[in-house]
Amino acid sequence: MSYSTQEILQSPSFLALLKARRNVRITMTLLSLSSYAFFVGGIVLYKDWFASPIVDGSSIPVGIPATILVIIFMVTLQYIYTKISDDYLDVLQAKVKKELSL
Repeated sequence: MSYSTQEILQSPSFLALLKARRNVRITMTLLSLSSYAFFVGGIVLYKDWFASPIVDGSSIPVGIPATILVIIFMVTLQYIYTKISDDYLDVLQAKVKKELSL
């Protein structure tokens, strides 16, 4: 059976997919922005601490490992988004395709 665009856009399963995708995207974006804001705000407010050596006599400032942690956190967020997409959003999309015979 062929569906019109309007019927697809009003389908409950399609609307559920759109809502789930929006919620995941908003959550991941807020986590990313919060992480960057916290890091940049920390550098601005505590620049002396970030510039201080990680241990006495070291030439590596605290800011280097902090930056690495932010990068690791961003990569982890990307992995989580991919995992959610594979395990949840793709399943919803397949359900919509099956339901609407697309």
